Amino acid sequence: MTMKASEYFCCEACFEHAWLRGLAKEKSESQGRCFYCDTVSALTPIDAFRTGFTNLLGDYIPVEGANGGRDSYFPSVPMVEAVQRDWKVFSNRCLPERIEYFLPSLFNGDRDSPARDFQAPVVPFHRNAMSTAFGKWFQFWMIDPTAFSKRIDPDEPLDIDTIATLPNQQAQHLKYFVRTLSPAQQLWRARGDYAGTSEWDCQPLPRHQMGHNPKCPASRLNRSGEAVLYAAEAEKTAIAEIRPGRGFICTTCELTTKRPLEVLDLASPLAELNPFTHEHLSWHLDLQRVARNVSAHIAQPISRGEDSVVYNKTQYLAKLVRTMKLDGIRFSSSLDTPSGVNLALFDPSAVEYSNARLVTITNTQISYEIKQPSSLNK
Repeated sequence: MTMKASEYFCCEACFEHAWLRGLAKEKSESQGRCFYCDTVSALTPIDAFRTGFTNLLGDYIPVEGANGGRDSYFPSVPMVEAVQRDWKVFSNRCLPERIEYFLPSLFNGDRDSPARDFQAPVVPFHRNAMSTAFGKWFQFWMIDPTAFSKRIDPDEPLDIDTIATLPNQQAQHLKYFVRTLSPAQQLWRARGDYAGTSEWDCQPLPRHQMGHNPKCPASRLNRSGEAVLYAAEAEKTAIAEIRPGRGFICTTCELTTKRPLEVLDLASPLAELNPFTHEHLSWHLDLQRVARNVSAHIAQPISRGEDSVVYNKTQYLAKLVRTMKLDGIRFSSSLDTPSGVNLALFDPSAVEYSNARLVTITNTQISYEIKQPSSLNK
């Protein structure tokens, strides 16, 4: 029997999201013309999607309920536009004028539906709830010591085991990003130097000079006297991190991990979150936002005079990670974007060195935007 087009049925072709396509195929019934994409196909009752969309829509709140009454990144839009923008739910085969019928039809008669007026502007909850993970890390984002948050004291003892303390909460957040790196993983180091007197008489630096700075000066993820080996997962990233100019001759060296390493991984997403099935969706999306921001905070170039303030924050993070008894921190590179990844290891002896070689920098690329002057004295 061929069914007539109805807003209470859809088909697999309506969706771009893989999970929705699979569910549509699994729950499909008789053939008919789809109301939403106008194709003849096996139709699925939209009731089959109610539980999944209830989970997804739980991360959206009316704009008047948001902090400041707006979303800080995206304009406030009706629910269908918001989920399409954020999750690419519907395929481009759907007729735009009919997509507006989907959510009202899906929740028709449901007194507990996530929204009554689907045309009202909404914002994502996880970007607006100050009681969530991001709010608990608020002082970490402030790099101006005269701003709203108190200065972090990296010398203060950290107790991550006492429930409800800030270090305990932060350690609980970070545990979701702990990953184990397998032994024999390849890494790279680079130094803007070589052995010899000139480019006509040059050799790679010996391997014993490719390790961490033995003087252990304070840096992003270590205080003075703390040994940290900074490495990269690609040779190109390692070279970018030393900021060489065109024509420079540098030494690169391959590193290999000797044992499994447990690291705080801020360069990978928390998980492949399915917004239709993932429990505590808003919370885990907010944790992902924390990871992205912390990673950017570690990697951001330091402006003049900000060294001690930025280091104050990132050294605190490293101390927290050390207290969690992890081996290091994996974070995105700001100098080899978008795919470059760095690794800071607290135990430099966890790797062995090989294959030192010379490279010549052939090209550097710079893009920029105009910055308006600003002052804290306004």
